[in-house]
Amino acid sequence: MKKLLGLLLASLFLVITIASVTPALSSSAKGELDFQLDGTKLVKYIGTAKSVSIPSTVTEIGEGAFAGNSTIRSVKIPSSVEKIEYGAFYGCTSLKGITIPNSVETIETGAFAECTKLRSVKIGSGLKDWGYGVFAGDTAISNFKISSANKYYKVKNGVVYDKDEKTLISYSAGKSTKDYEIPYGVEEIYPYAFWGSNKLKSVSITGKVGEIGEYAFSNCNGLENVYFSPSVKNIDRKAFENCVSLDEVKLPMYVQTIHDTAFDGCDNLVLKGGTNTIAEDYAENFNNRIIEQPMTLEEIESKYAELQWGSNTEGERTPQSTVVEGHGPVKDQNPGSNTVSGGDALITNPDAENGNVNNYDDFGRLLGSTRVVNNKAVVLIKP
Repeated sequence: MKKLLGLLLASLFLVITIASVTPALSSSAKGELDFQLDGTKLVKYIGTAKSVSIPSTVTEIGEGAFAGNSTIRSVKIPSSVEKIEYGAFYGCTSLKGITIPNSVETIETGAFAECTKLRSVKIGSGLKDWGYGVFAGDTAISNFKISSANKYYKVKNGVVYDKDEKTLISYSAGKSTKDYEIPYGVEEIYPYAFWGSNKLKSVSITGKVGEIGEYAFSNCNGLENVYFSPSVKNIDRKAFENCVSLDEVKLPMYVQTIHDTAFDGCDNLVLKGGTNTIAEDYAENFNNRIIEQPMTLEEIESKYAELQWGSNTEGERTPQSTVVEGHGPVKDQNPGSNTVSGGDALITNPDAENGNVNNYDDFGRLLGSTRVVNNKAVVLIKP
C-alpha cells in the first residue's frame, strides 16, 4: 500500500513539475498564428483583433491579405516591409489610420481602396511606385502626409503629385472643396485620381493637361460641371463613369481620342463639340445613343411566353420553342438520330429528314435562334 501511494505521489510530482516548466502560450504567440506566411510574404491575416502588428519578418504584404476585414482599426507595418500588393487592405471599413514606413517602395493598385473610415495617411521617404487607385473611395481622407525626403511624390493642399508636379496622382476624396481647378503645370491626370470624390461640384481641367486617365473621375456623383482646356488630347476609358449629376459638357476642341466608355452611366448628359471635329462626331453619337432600361418582371414573363409559344394571326398561342434546362441541348449519342436531347426535353430537327442540316450547329441548335431567359436556354424551332 505504501509502495502504491509512493508511486502516485511521484506521478503527481512529475505532472506538477512538467506543468511548472512548460510555458503557457503567450498572447503574442497566439497572435502570430493569425498570420499565414509564405516565406517572408504575408499571404493572409485571419485574426479578429482591432489593433494589429505585422511580424517583423514580413517583407511583402500579399494581394488581398487583409481585404474585407471590418474589425481592424489600426495596423503597424514593420520597417522590414518593402511592398504592399494589389488590394491588400481593400474594404477594411474600420481602419482609421495607416503609416507607411520608409522601407516600402511599392504600393500596388487599390491597396487601401474603399477603406471608408481611413482618415490619417502618412507615407515614408522610400515610396517610388504608387499604383492606380491606391486610396480610391476613401471618402474620409482630407489630406495626406508625405515625407519631405521622398524623391518621387509630394502633397499640396490634400492633392498628391509626382515630384515635378506634372502628374496629379491622387485627390483626397474627403476634401470639402466644391470647385477645383487643376494647377497649370499638370500634364496628366492619373487613373482613379478623383475616384469617388462626391463633394466636388465643378472641375476646371485647365493649363497643359493632355491626358485624362481611366476612371479618373469615375463615381464623382456630385460633379455637375466640367470645363476642358483645349490642351486635352485623350480621355481614357470610363474617365467620367457614373457622374450622374453631369447634364451638359463641351468637349475639348482638339481632342484626338475619347474612349467609347468615357461617359458610361451619365444618363442625363448632353455632350457638345466644335464644328467638324472629332469631338462633334463623338458628341453626336453619344447624344443619339439608346439607353436600355432593365426589363420589368412583366416584360420578362411576356417575352418568355412569346419565345416559348409564339402566336398565330388569330392571337392564339402556338408551340414555337422548347425550353431546355442548363446550357442547352446536346446532340443525341445515336449517330443516325435526327433528334436533339437535353434533360427530359426532346427536340425534333424538322430539316434532318430532308437533308437540310446546315441550319443547325454541331449540337443540333437552330443557328441564330438561341435565347437565354431566366437562366434557361430557349431553342427556337420551326413550327
